[in-house]
Amino acid sequence: MDKNLKLKGSIVAGIIQILACIIVYKFNIPNPNIVLFVLLSASIVQFGYFAGITSGVIAVLYSAFFFSTDHSWIFYTQINRDKLIVIVLGVISNIIIVGHLQKANRQAVHKIAKLESEKEQQEKIGELNATTVALSDIYTGVFLINLVTDTFVPIKAEDAVIKILDGYSSSQQAISIAIKRPQM
Repeated sequence: MDKNLKLKGSIVAGIIQILACIIVYKFNIPNPNIVLFVLLSASIVQFGYFAGITSGVIAVLYSAFFFSTDHSWIFYTQINRDKLIVIVLGVISNIIIVGHLQKANRQAVHKIAKLESEKEQQEKIGELNATTVALSDIYTGVFLINLVTDTFVPIKAEDAVIKILDGYSSSQQAISIAIKRPQM
């Protein structure tokens, strides 16, 4: 995922999380963190760690507001302070766990695509081998010739052809001899 898309995703995740905070406040939902955590997880899955961090920070800020005495953001009862600590730890854990799972999922998808590509290559090699075998049944000699290095390797050749070309390493020489000896 490119950086532009991640940034846009993080902004979208932040806006959605802020809207969720407004909705849970407006409708006085008694446990808003369930909604906020679901959106946090969805943000991580859809856009990655940075979006999760953005969404998580907003969820923690809203929780700090929600659990503070008279929504002061500063004063907390002991039990609400403990709730806020649990929420902070939950957000951090959520980002780490869901983010890690999403990363592992992306790696698995990439690995599957790589394996499928390798399988396609193996199938093509199999087809080429089948063609080579079919050609080698028709001709008295089939050779792999490298024009760059001026070398050749017999893929399949009758004994008579091998004897004639024995001692030659140059593909040009081998071709020249093969042309001069049509009885092969």
